[in-house]
Amino acid sequence: MNIYETCPTLKSERFILRLFQDEDCNDLLKVYSDKNALPFFNSDNCDGDNFYYATEERMAEAIRFWHMAYENGWFVRLSIVDKSILSVIGTVELCVRVSEDEFNNMGIFRVDVRSDYEQEESLYDIFSLVTSKT
Repeated sequence: MNIYETCPTLKSERFILRLFQDEDCNDLLKVYSDKNALPFFNSDNCDGDNFYYATEERMAEAIRFWHMAYENGWFVRLSIVDKSILSVIGTVELCVRVSEDEFNNMGIFRVDVRSDYEQEESLYDIFSLVTSKT
């Protein structure tokens, strides 16, 4: 399966992972303006972006970039929807690392969530949606 041709929707009891949408902007603003979550965001290889978006305009700009990245096959970002409140509480980013070292062609898996979801049970449920069950 090529995730850039058909992006799957993954579901568990608690969460849905699906391709991000423009309509997620307000919920994502709550994630990316959360100063308590900011220290956990990994911005390696992101050209100086620290993923702190304090305004709706800046969040919308990031979403436009995510669209371009997906269309060009650079990375895919999935919104994490909490089924109990029907709100986006974070994102998962997946991409392939291209490098000149032993980590060439390895996958990168980033998870950004609101600080109230930075807990083992929630993170385990989210990780379990995209990792092998074996």
